[in-house]
Amino acid sequence: MCIEVNIFNTDNLLTVLKFLRDQLPQSLLPCQLLTYVYSKIITREDIYPQIFVNHPTEIKCVIILYSMPGLVPNWNLTQNYIRNVAIVCDKEYTKNVLVEMLIKCIPWNQKLMFCAIEQRNITPIIEQFIEEKKISNYEIWTYIQFQLDKNVFMEKLKILSTTVPPGIEIRPLKSEDAYIIMEVGGYKSYDMYTIDQIQFSIKKLCTMGAYLDGKLIGWRLLLYDGSFDMVYTLPEARRLGLASLLSVLLTTEMLKMQERVFGYTALNNQKSVGLAAKMGFYETGLYDWIVFEPNDISVKEDQRHPQILKSSI
Repeated sequence: MCIEVNIFNTDNLLTVLKFLRDQLPQSLLPCQLLTYVYSKIITREDIYPQIFVNHPTEIKCVIILYSMPGLVPNWNLTQNYIRNVAIVCDKEYTKNVLVEMLIKCIPWNQKLMFCAIEQRNITPIIEQFIEEKKISNYEIWTYIQFQLDKNVFMEKLKILSTTVPPGIEIRPLKSEDAYIIMEVGGYKSYDMYTIDQIQFSIKKLCTMGAYLDGKLIGWRLLLYDGSFDMVYTLPEARRLGLASLLSVLLTTEMLKMQERVFGYTALNNQKSVGLAAKMGFYETGLYDWIVFEPNDISVKEDQRHPQILKSSI
């Protein structure tokens, strides 16, 4: 069975959230994404979400399809653009319920990004499905998931430096800073970032920037899915402790708007791992991002848009 849920119906959304929070509390990204929808931080037109469950009340598996903010101009064109996929499934049901839902709910005729997929239980099922069907090429990126222990952070806050270096101003980012972040930070289309996505985070979520004589020299952002991400300091402003300072100040603000603070870092990113531990984050497991590109891409005709698969990756 595969049922599409109207998540803008409060009762339906609360049922899905209860399953995620109670049964699979380590599935942080999908839970926070839907919490933003519930609190109306994210609207239908921001990410065009679709949610599928195996049963209306006895939920064992949830699949969420969504887009990046600003990437899709309207609902009818979602198939022309990459769709993100979040999957949460009780591990006892991955070999039957999940496979059935992969067949019925996933748009395998377009490019997909499976986000924060549980490495041990769900990734092997997706891999096996793709290889048996011979429907695409795919690539897997593995990241460490971290979650903040709020009590530990509050204790560490007593000794963590919050002193701003002389001449530097720390404040929330402005919308126009998104262009500087994309250019100076060296982010490219394959890094999964877009101007619209960064501006969404600046306008609706928590961000922190460091400025010297009005020039942006460092930043830290919270992404639209609720994860702690995007930290960068210009080379000439390094060794001032700005990355740590911005992270601490942003975390303090995040705790005012969401219960859980979490993020992801590459396995070999020792600096991020060290900073996370310093602040009171602890490792909750390894999660995969799977980039899927089908052999045959289906694109809907529209006079206003080129007939190509547009992607931020």
